[in-house]
Amino acid sequence: MFMDSLRYEKFSYFNHNDAFFNSLKESYIEFPDWLNKKARNNESDYVLYDTTGKIDGFLYLKLENNVSDVDPPLPGNTHLKIGTFKFESKGTLRGQRFIKKVFDTAIVMEVDNIYVTVFEKHDYLIRLFEKYGFYALWISRCIEAARE
Repeated sequence: MFMDSLRYEKFSYFNHNDAFFNSLKESYIEFPDWLNKKARNNESDYVLYDTTGKIDGFLYLKLENNVSDVDPPLPGNTHLKIGTFKFESKGTLRGQRFIKKVFDTAIVMEVDNIYVTVFEKHDYLIRLFEKYGFYALWISRCIEAARE
């Protein structure tokens, strides 16, 4: 039996043109530029590969201080932002595996809290995050601007 491989690797290492990213590119026009910027900045992420080497999951976490685009402000000084959280579920526990990686990282980094921006259309992700103790509390100013 083969297991999927979750790897922590540089943005410059994986294939930005993998079909896995097509939906992100369709939803977020600036996504290719964002990937390239992260690669230039030598940043890393978690990439889940299937047994054939195709990308089946992607998790980007970012340590932040002084978050200013949410109202009311986040409590504490250090925050772990879940920047990108996408996976092909395929009836597996991949979402839980990603959530565990988020919590493991938060513990190691000793952050005050973890936050994520999720759009209403991603109801499966909202339910997954709620299952593990996340709850809606803040509204991002950039989301409010997009609604107007």
